[in-house]
Amino acid sequence: MSDLNIPAGFVRNAVGHLVPVDQVREHDKLRDGVARDLGDEAEQLSAALARFKKKALADVADLVAVSAERYGITLGGQKGNVSITTYDGEFKIERAYADRVVFTEEIQAARELINQCINAWSEGANSHLR
Repeated sequence: MSDLNIPAGFVRNAVGHLVPVDQVREHDKLRDGVARDLGDEAEQLSAALARFKKKALADVADLVAVSAERYGITLGGQKGNVSITTYDGEFKIERAYADRVVFTEEIQAARELINQCINAWSEGANSHLR
């Protein structure tokens, strides 16, 4: 929420109501400060991680391109997965792309129709067959 519309001497509570600062308990102010500080730090860390990820992916892509040009080969399989290590083996960096499979409600509906068919077609059959 934006603090632009909050008059001096008031704070906005979680419901969105304006509350005079002098009506807020000291412990609530302390809790708010700790949560706000940790939230701000988490946002900064998240942004730093996003910058690192972007840089790391670019650096690995550059290494792959150099190897492809220099040696006439391509690092990484069909998905582009690559593992690189430091010369002494202390660090190993892996670039791995995961397949994301999403099951929509249509898949669930199809599954139910298939189960209905199996139940109807196997009526009277041995329970092991079902």
